[in-house]
Amino acid sequence: MFEDDTSRYYEGEMHNGLKEGYGTQVLENGDKYEGQWKKNLKNGFGVLTLQTGDVYTGHFTNGKEHG
Repeated sequence: MFEDDTSRYYEGEMHNGLKEGYGTQVLENGDKYEGQWKKNLKNGFGVLTLQTGDVYTGHFTNGKEHG
């Protein structure tokens, strides 16, 4: 598990101290992302569940929804 200043927790793969591969992050505001990471950014397929209940399932590029 990894903690930083913006998340409650991160659990998953890391490489050289960065989120890399598959992992789950829960932010302080309750938002949750589960999916692929590359160099600490959401990258690839994932599921973003916002604390409001809204859900985005799809691809991310450089930390942003793509598609």
